[in-house]
Amino acid sequence: PKAEILCFEPSPSSYQILRKNIALNKARSIRVFNRAVSSTGGKIAFYIDSINSAANSIYNTSGREVKAVSITLEKIFKGNKIRKCAFAKMDCEGAEYDILLNAPGEVLRKIEAMTIEHHDPKHFGIENKDYNIKNMIDKLESSGFKCTLKKMKHYQGLLAAKR
Repeated sequence: PKAEILCFEPSPSSYQILRKNIALNKARSIRVFNRAVSSTGGKIAFYIDSINSAANSIYNTSGREVKAVSITLEKIFKGNKIRKCAFAKMDCEGAEYDILLNAPGEVLRKIEAMTIEHHDPKHFGIENKDYNIKNMIDKLESSGFKCTLKKMKHYQGLLAAKR
């Protein structure tokens, strides 16, 4: 009940729905930001899937391009003075590699547990050969996490990381 929740949602329509749900439920401990999270800050291309809003991504598989403002995980922690994060959930349609593989270890060590929806990078046309599940697990384990994988679909799964 005393937890503070920070949500980052780059899709303009999903952001508005999220704000409406927070207001309807009188959830005062949730702060929502109309931002993408990536390895770089500033304006980036974001693609809105016309069929499935859960497939919106910084990677263009199909969809209409809009501009989004991005923030890094490091800037989220510094800007909000986060010394400890009990739980982080990531569902960012392919950007999990960009975010986590480029996050400083000092930031990752502030997180106690994470659940990450991970994707086969090829599903998003990601050509960076360093962006793969093995490298992501290696990065998390080098930051003190124990990782568990659960496959959901042939191109998607869940990665749980705990201290």
